[in-house]
Amino acid sequence: MSELLTGEGYTYDPNSAPPAFGHSLRKFWAFDKGYVNLNHGSYGSQPLPVFAASTKLLLQAERNPDQFHRRTYMLLLVESRRLVAELVGAKLDEVVLVPNATHGLNTVLRNIEWREGDILLGTSTTYGAITKTLHYLGDRSEQPHPSVYSVTYTFPMTHQQIIDAFRARVRELKQLHPQTQFTNLPGSPDDKGNRFVAVIDSIASNPGVLLPWKELVKVCVEEGIWSVLDAAHSVGQEPDINLRTGTQDQVPYLSVKFAIDFRNWLGGEHKINAYCHDLAVKGGIRLADVLDTNILDESGELTLNMTNVLLPLPVDIPGKSPVYTHENLPLMNIMLREKLLDDWNVYAAHYFHAGAWWVRISDFEYLGKALIEVCKEVKEKFFSEETV
Repeated sequence: MSELLTGEGYTYDPNSAPPAFGHSLRKFWAFDKGYVNLNHGSYGSQPLPVFAASTKLLLQAERNPDQFHRRTYMLLLVESRRLVAELVGAKLDEVVLVPNATHGLNTVLRNIEWREGDILLGTSTTYGAITKTLHYLGDRSEQPHPSVYSVTYTFPMTHQQIIDAFRARVRELKQLHPQTQFTNLPGSPDDKGNRFVAVIDSIASNPGVLLPWKELVKVCVEEGIWSVLDAAHSVGQEPDINLRTGTQDQVPYLSVKFAIDFRNWLGGEHKINAYCHDLAVKGGIRLADVLDTNILDESGELTLNMTNVLLPLPVDIPGKSPVYTHENLPLMNIMLREKLLDDWNVYAAHYFHAGAWWVRISDFEYLGKALIEVCKEVKEKFFSEETV
């Protein structure tokens, strides 16, 4: 075990200059030699130095469980929370580490004391698991429960269009419930009236786009409603977050220091994000050229470190019979996934939005070759020559 954790890539000299971004950093990750990892938005992989440090913590816990869990663990956890608080601009006592963002959102939403007449607002691009939570809260047998609504976003949209659509939907719902007094407001000492709660994404999952979340929170304040922010993708894509305005073992929480140390050695959050953003913008344009399609975000306003490119498959045209159905969409999704993983040893998140198939990606050349061939097979299986 000790030899495994001290080989090339498992350690680095924090006083040395880091290698350039790109292939020279490959040795610091454990990916299979032939695997092309592109789906960092869903399943990240920790650098080997962080993995090695985490493994040492696991061994420390196993050697003396009582010492670790009764004394060592809590001190290390406070240090992790302090480092995260500094990273996102929060106070120590405002930071709680949870297994994942879905767990955190459920903790908040399920602990609201809902009243009959309350409103819970999501969006058409709310993360799937959170959408299920919203529906559960509105449909559960226990009374009382909120009425659940959604605001539709069809991308591409400008940030201003998103803000306008959100505000219009909030006001529409208030008019739909004219007898309800939404006077239970954030920060108010009075627990009176009903509550209007909006779940806001900082960065949507599919499409992978930046939403104007700070402005949307301001709209909530102006409209006198609550906001709950799902910021699952923000840490790592948005430097200088300031929240003074978010596997069930403890080691992942305690490895925060090692992860931040490694990122600082690479140059810090701004250098990392500048590189990733430039790669996303240029690579998205390149992949769209390879596929002979287009990127979702022509303006760049919606793009941080992920970009979205149209797949070379038929597009539903408004006013005409749809080419996609509830029956064939799941089958296409499975085929795209299995062909990419099994035949090409690569994966990037693909999704159906606004009548078309898209891919959310962070690398481009090899993926482009794979998608061209896979989409050809999808066309042959699901569409006639007249359709395509």
